[in-house]
Amino acid sequence: MLKLEALDTLFFRDGKPFNKEGDNWVHCLFPPAPSVFYGALRSIYFAENIDQFCRANKEDDPTKNLKINGIFIESGESIYFPFPLDLVKGKGNDKVFPLMLKKREFVSNCPTEFVLQGPECEEVETAEGGLLDGLSFKRYLLGDNQDFLFRSISDFVTSEPTIGIQIDPSKGIAKDSLLYRVGMIRPEVRYDSGRKNLRKLKTRKVRILVDYEGLLIPSRGIMKVGGESRAMLYEHCETEDIGGLNMDYSGMGGDKFKVYLATPAKFKKGWLPDWIDEETLIGKFNGISLKLLTAAIGKCVPIGGFDMKRKKPKPMLRAVPAGSVYYFKILDGCNLGEAMSCFHYSNISDFDAKQGFGLAFAGRAP
Repeated sequence: MLKLEALDTLFFRDGKPFNKEGDNWVHCLFPPAPSVFYGALRSIYFAENIDQFCRANKEDDPTKNLKINGIFIESGESIYFPFPLDLVKGKGNDKVFPLMLKKREFVSNCPTEFVLQGPECEEVETAEGGLLDGLSFKRYLLGDNQDFLFRSISDFVTSEPTIGIQIDPSKGIAKDSLLYRVGMIRPEVRYDSGRKNLRKLKTRKVRILVDYEGLLIPSRGIMKVGGESRAMLYEHCETEDIGGLNMDYSGMGGDKFKVYLATPAKFKKGWLPDWIDEETLIGKFNGISLKLLTAAIGKCVPIGGFDMKRKKPKPMLRAVPAGSVYYFKILDGCNLGEAMSCFHYSNISDFDAKQGFGLAFAGRAP
C-alpha cells in the first residue's frame, strides 16, 4: 500500500475539449483516474531501471504484472469514498438517504424491471460530487436506511487556479489569443479549531492511498503525476483492512444485492457490463446467474491519457463514473454471501481492470 501526499498544487485534466475555439478554462478532475497512478508507478520503476525502458509495452515488459487493486482518499483518521448515486438529499439540508427499490409500474423507455424511488410527497435532489467517510460507507453497504452526512469534494481540496499563455517555440514569444486558465488544486482540508471567541483556521493534508501489487519500487520517494508533472511524496504503509471493509457476507439471506463502483469503469456496452445481455439483462458473473434489476448511473466520464513512449495521446473512452450502483437478483439459487463476495473489492471493468478501473464493493439491497 502506498500513501501519497502532494508537495505542490496538482492538476488532473478532465476529458473536455481544450482549444482556441473552445473553452479557455482547463478543469481539474479529482480524484483522478486510476490510470494516472498506474502510469506513475511504471515511471518510477523505469526511472530506477532505465536500461529496461526498451522493453516497455512489449511481451517481456518488466511492469506487466503491475495491478492496482484500489485507490482511496484519506483525511485525518478516515478514508473516504465517492458518493453512491442511489443516495439523495432532501431539499435544504445536508443529510442524505437511500432511494428504495420498487417495481416499475409506469410506461417508460427505462429497460429495467425495477426503478429507484424516493419517499412519496417529499422533494429530493441528487448529491453528486460528494464523499462518504468509511464508517458511513460501511453502514451503507450493510443496508442502513438512516441518514448519512454529505461531504462535498470542495471540502477536501483548495482551488488555486493559474493563468498561462501558449509560447511559440520557434520565436520564443507568446502567441496571440491563446491565454488560458488552469484549475490547479491543493489537496487539503481547512477547518476551524478555535474556541467560540477565538477563531483559528487550520489545514489538514488530504492523502491518496494506492493498493497495488506486482511491482518492486523504492519504499519511499517522489513521483511525478498529472499535468506539469507535479510532485507527490510516496511511502509504503501497512493497511490490512481499508476502512474496515473486509466484510463477512456468510450469514446474509435473500436474493438481491447491489454493486457499487468506487472508481470509474470502462464497459464494452457503454453503461452495461459486457457479461449482461442487452435484451434480457441476464448474465453470468464467475458462473453465477444474475439479472440486472436497475441501476443508478451518473454522467459518463471521458478517460484518455498520454503514451510517454509513443509521444501521443491515448484513445479517449467513455467510462461509467465512480459512485454508480447496480442492483442484481440471483437466479440460480446461489448463496447470497457467495455472490456478493465475488464482486466485493474486485475490479470488474471490461477494459483496463488491472489499472484499477471498476473497483467494486457489494452491499445489501433495500
